[in-house]
Amino acid sequence: MQGGWTRDDDGRQLDYTVGYFERGRLNGVRSYATVGLSRRHLVHGPSGRGAHEELLLCAYPREGHTPYPQILQTVANHLLETGSAMRRGDIFPFRQYLVPGSRMCAFYAANPVYFDEAFFSVELENATTAVMIWLVPVGQAEAELVMDRGWQEFEKLLVDRDPDVLDLGRDEIC
Repeated sequence: MQGGWTRDDDGRQLDYTVGYFERGRLNGVRSYATVGLSRRHLVHGPSGRGAHEELLLCAYPREGHTPYPQILQTVANHLLETGSAMRRGDIFPFRQYLVPGSRMCAFYAANPVYFDEAFFSVELENATTAVMIWLVPVGQAEAELVMDRGWQEFEKLLVDRDPDVLDLGRDEIC
């Protein structure tokens, strides 16, 4: 971990840390993850199942101001405020594009498949397991595909087309 944020843009203390990581498994990529979000028990609405989870966002570094910590805070704060958990295949939409010059306007909740399988979950104290949720940036058509046809079809398309999902300037695959 290279550094982190424990306060939001307004200076308010967060209940978790957003850490950033470099020189890891993904060469040339900066990863951001919540640390401590998993202390809260969240519930996945449609299934009613409880979960403890941490969020992960990976992207190529940008010149100048990097919005990724704030974007990750937005998602984490929403989960805490609503008590909602995310599961594989969930879509988290934004009202605008994630960054200037990008067509990506939502996140798709995925397993962190670019990492070792042992990274998918972490054992915490009290026999609690925290699941890692990888937030993959997607465009409007991709988000609609997931909602209309399901995450299995979207992930099959990801495997078939093999887009660089770390590139926020990429074209949508559908």
